[in-house]
This record gives sequence, C-alpha cells and structure tokens, in this order.
Amino acid sequence: MKRTFSLVALTLFIASAAGSAQQHAPANKCLHDFSELYTAVKGKLFSASTNEVGSMAKLYFEPSWEGTESQVTIRFPDSGTPIVTSFRLAPGQKPISSTVSSAIKQGRCDANTIARGIKILKNRVPMTDRLKAVIDRLWALDIVPRPVRSVSLDATLYVLEVQGQENIRVATDDYESPVVKWMDEIRNAINDGPD
Repeated sequence: MKRTFSLVALTLFIASAAGSAQQHAPANKCLHDFSELYTAVKGKLFSASTNEVGSMAKLYFEPSWEGTESQVTIRFPDSGTPIVTSFRLAPGQKPISSTVSSAIKQGRCDANTIARGIKILKNRVPMTDRLKAVIDRLWALDIVPRPVRSVSLDATLYVLEVQGQENIRVATDDYESPVVKWMDEIRNAINDGPD
C-alpha cells in the first residue's frame, strides 16, 4: 500500500510540475519559422498591382548583415511601355530581417501586423531610354544553372523572379552572374534618373 501511495504521489507531483511549466511557456509562440514569416512580410511590403499585366519581373536585393532590403518590380502590360516601381525602406528603418527576427522573439508572428510597423517608400520610376534598353535585355539573359564556385558570407543575395509564359526564379550572390550584372544595371539606371 505504501509503495502504491508513493507511486501515485510521485505521478501527481510530476504532472503538477509539468502543468506549471506549461503555464510559464509563452502563449504566442510562432507557428512559422523565420523564412516563412520573412517571405510573407516581404510579400506584404513589396506588392504591386497585377491588373492589365501580361508578364512581371521582380528584382529583389537582400544585403547581408544589417543592409536594408529593396525591390524593383517591372510590369509588362499587354501593350505599351513597361511600368517600373521601386520599393525601399524609409530612412531610419531597420532591415526587414531584423524586424521579423525581433517579432519572433517577442511572440508576434502575424505578417500583416509586422508589415504595418515597417515604412516603405514606393515610387513609380519614369521610363528613360537607358532604362528601357536594359529592361529589353531581360528576355535574352543567360539563365542557366551554374555550379557553386565559392560561398560569400558578406554578399548581397540577388533574387530575380519572372512571371510570364514560363515562370523562373534565380537566387544568387555570384557577382559575376549575368543575372546579377543585369539587376545592377537596372538599379543604376533607376538611380541615374531621367536622361
């Protein structure tokens, strides 16, 4: 009888301790990992209308460490000139990656809520002859898989997503890649402004 009572008491003690530990666990634990939440927040911040668009290209620039992310969206209407929109973080904003990381640590895991706390500058970019010429080269880019030559710990990740007849996605930090060179030319043509 003593042995049974001790076993019951021990079981109750362990169950009570486990219940107490669960009460102290954070109630808002994220169900998404960093990558999923980060992608969802970027999607909210860098969205562009797809009305009357035949194809679209998204050029995403993700610096390593504490650099701030940016995106250029090129929409190709069924007829007419491409529509270029530039997205970047407002001055003084922390990188999206830092904001998402902090939110996860605090148990705040709603992409809409996180995105509302980040200020973005969204600008329609005037079309110049130089920008149009660089955009036209998108359809002739040499996009083929390449073997990994090196790993860069402090490189910017360049992501190109093209939605059209075929959809492609290229992500690379290889500064010698034709995709990276083209994306940098687009960014430079935008930053140079009108002719």
